Amino acid sequence: MTLLLVVALFVAVGSGGFLVFEQTQVAIAQSEHAVAFKKKEALDKAVADKKAKDDAAAAEAAAAAQAVAAAAAETARLKAEADAAAVAAGFFPSPTADGEVFIKPMDGGCTTMLLCSWISVAVVSPCVTGVYIAANLETSDGVVVGRTNSITGALDPQHPAVVELKYAGDATPDLTSRVTDAHCL
Repeated sequence: MTLLLVVALFVAVGSGGFLVFEQTQVAIAQSEHAVAFKKKEALDKAVADKKAKDDAAAAEAAAAAQAVAAAAAETARLKAEADAAAVAAGFFPSPTADGEVFIKPMDGGCTTMLLCSWISVAVVSPCVTGVYIAANLETSDGVVVGRTNSITGALDPQHPAVVELKYAGDATPDLTSRVTDAHCL
């Protein structure tokens, strides 16, 4: 019986000890779970913050790209309007200035004994250093018999220039002046 009592006492103490051990393990597990849950919450917040920051940066980049595209479209529209106005006024684009310089033949007498031709020069955007103009004097067959060049003063879109191009040589009826270059310097 003593033996039975000792065994019962060990079982009771062992069960109580097991309960204490089990409760300790549960408390440790709950603490570790709480720490892991806080870490997961912090990680989720960091991921959400990064996604929000990336989304904001992407939206900002899209807005900037849209602004650049709108500015380019407006520039193209304004250039098309300026080109149309120049053509309506009798000007035509320079052969070399990509739509920035327009020229128009003019009538006028020569100021010297040399052969000459007159042209009007207009620009789409300011050309503060002037416009370089080169022209050939050609026969009706397209044979070049003379060449000349000139530089205007500073030009802006509201103020075209008139230029006299002078050629050396004798005047014959079949010679014409053809502008070969007109660009902003």
